[in-house]
Amino acid sequence: MTISQSNNESNGTQPPRIPTTQGYGQHPLHDRSQRPLKVIVVGAGPSGIAALVELKKLPHVEILCFEKNADVGGTWLETGYPGAACDVASHAYQYSFDYKTDCFSPAEEIGEYFISVAKKHDLYNRITFNSRAIGAEWDDDTGLWRVQVARDILPESDAIVENHLAHVFINAGGILNDWKWPDIEGLHNFKGKLIHTASWDPKIDLKGATVGIIGSGASSIQAQEKGRQWAEKMISSAIASPELREKLIPSWELGCRRLTPSLPYLKAIQEPNVNVIRTGIRRITEMGIETEDGELHEVDTIICATGFNTSFSSRFNIVGRNGVSLRTMWKARGPEAYLGMAIAGLPNYFTLLGPNCPIANGSLIPCIESSAKYIVQAIKKIQTDQIRSLDVKQPIQDAFNDYVQEVHKDLVWTGSCQSWYKDRKSGRVVAVWPGSSIHFMEMIASPRWEDFDIKYINREAKGEDLTYYLDDMVPEVKA
Repeated sequence: MTISQSNNESNGTQPPRIPTTQGYGQHPLHDRSQRPLKVIVVGAGPSGIAALVELKKLPHVEILCFEKNADVGGTWLETGYPGAACDVASHAYQYSFDYKTDCFSPAEEIGEYFISVAKKHDLYNRITFNSRAIGAEWDDDTGLWRVQVARDILPESDAIVENHLAHVFINAGGILNDWKWPDIEGLHNFKGKLIHTASWDPKIDLKGATVGIIGSGASSIQAQEKGRQWAEKMISSAIASPELREKLIPSWELGCRRLTPSLPYLKAIQEPNVNVIRTGIRRITEMGIETEDGELHEVDTIICATGFNTSFSSRFNIVGRNGVSLRTMWKARGPEAYLGMAIAGLPNYFTLLGPNCPIANGSLIPCIESSAKYIVQAIKKIQTDQIRSLDVKQPIQDAFNDYVQEVHKDLVWTGSCQSWYKDRKSGRVVAVWPGSSIHFMEMIASPRWEDFDIKYINREAKGEDLTYYLDDMVPEVKA
C-alpha cells in the first residue's frame, strides 16, 4: 500500500502577553478556562462516545476524533455472528444519560443504541471516519502530542497520512476488537470454511452443514444457541468431564473466568445434533478437528470463537518521554497503568479501559463514564493552571500496581484457571480492578494531583510556583 503524506498541524501557541512595568507578562485572558486546547480522541466506540460527550462540555477545547470504521459503535459495529449479544443485562449496559430498556439486547440493537446516542449528542461532526491512528509521539519541548492518522478516503485509493498536534491525547481504541486465530497446529490447512466469530460474513450459509465450534466463552455460547437451528450436526470443542452435566461444571473457582449465563445454551447443547467434546484439540487437518485421543471429527466448517488480543498493547506505536515507547515500558513487568487511565512517561495521555480497569467487576459503561469525567477534570486543570505536561509519577504507579497485585492474591481472579485477565508471561492480573465497580468509581471521583509530576508553561527560576497568579517572568529569571 502506497502512503502519501499530508500535514495538518496546529502549533499549540499561547495567547500573547501584555508587558507590565514590573517585568512580568500579564495574561490578557483573566479567566484561565479560556485557554484554547486541542484534544485528540482515537476510537468512537462506547469509550470514545462517552469521552466525546464529556469533552463537549469544556469551553475553548477543540476536539478531533478518529475512528477506523465507517460508523460509531466499535466492537458492536463489528460484531455480527449469529446470536451475538451482550451478556450483561441492558439496563446496566448503557449510559446514565441515555437509557435503553431491552434486556440482553442483541448486537445489532446495541450498535443502533450507540449510533442513536452519537446522533442525539451531535458527535458525528467531531468524528473523522475511516481513519486509523498509526503512530503517536510526545514532544516535551512543545508539550504536544503528534498523532499520525492514515485516512482511507476511498476503498480503491491509497491511504493518506496526516499529522495532527494536540495538547491531550485520549486513547479510546478499546481492547475487544483485535480478534485472533487460535494457536492450533494445521489451522489454515483446513479445506472447508474457516470463520472467526469477530469477522463474520453474513452471506455465509451453513444450513445442513457439519460445524465445529472451537471455544467455550461468550461468543461460542451465543453462536451455539443459533447454530443448532441451522447445522445438521454441531461439535463443540471444550475441556470438561465425561458426563454432560459434569462437563458444564468448571474445576476452578467460580468467577476465575468470566461467567457466561445462558439458558438457551443449556438447551442447545442437549439437542440431538450437538455433541460436546471433552478432549483437547491436537491439530486441525484438511478434513476436520483431531482431538488428543486421536479421533478425527470431520466437519464442513470450523468456527473459531476464540476471542481477541487482550494484551492492552496498542495497535500503533506510542512514544513518550525520552523516546521510550509504551511497548518498551511494558516489556519488563507487563501492562501497567495508574487507575487504568494514566501511564508514567506518557504526559497528557489517557486511556479508557486500560490495565486493571473494572472490566469484570460489573457493567463497563458506568466505569467508562466515570473515567471520562476523571479525564475531563485533568484537562480542566491543564487548561486553567497553565500546565504544559501532567505525568503520573513512576513510583506512584509502581506502588499502585504492587498494591493491586497484593489485593488480588485474596481474590478469585488469581485462581487456578487460565484466563485473559492474567498476563501470559508474569501471571499477574492485569485486566480486572481489585474491588467492585462502585469502589472504582469512588476512587477516581476526585483526582489526587499530588500523584502527578506537573510542568507549567512558565515557572519561577527559584522553584516557587507563582504561575497561577503571575504569567511570564522576565527572561533572566525564566526557568
